[in-house]
Amino acid sequence: MQKTNVFFRIDVALFMVVILSLFAWQVKMAPVKSASNVYIGESVLVTPQVKTMVPAAPVAMTPVLPIMPPKVLSAVYPDYPSNTEAGNLILQALVNASGAVEQVKIKTGSGVETLDQSAITALYKWKFSPAMQGSASLASWYEVPVKFALK
Repeated sequence: MQKTNVFFRIDVALFMVVILSLFAWQVKMAPVKSASNVYIGESVLVTPQVKTMVPAAPVAMTPVLPIMPPKVLSAVYPDYPSNTEAGNLILQALVNASGAVEQVKIKTGSGVETLDQSAITALYKWKFSPAMQGSASLASWYEVPVKFALK
């Protein structure tokens, strides 16, 4: 029992010597002191001194103008293909900066190809006022739901 206590004390003492020597090795300071109370050496040690933080000057930001969506000026209804069923679809139209439809994508198809193609053909004929941000016209996507119903 006495031997384990001695070994334990030696191990603790050895551990403390190792830790203290590592700490002393890490915090070696050169005897040079700079004007800002920072000692310069292998590591930097700042003297305990309260420093106040001065907030940075606010950055001048330009206001962000809201984007107004495009508006439909003229719409052309699609032809109802003969011998077809009813169906619903959602199309997406890319309206360019001049208000013309540049591209049409099917977001949700009706399941009937002739209905989808008829709606796409009609949408290319639509006229829009383009999306606006301030006085600048923008290209933007516009969703158009289309419902084909039997009467």
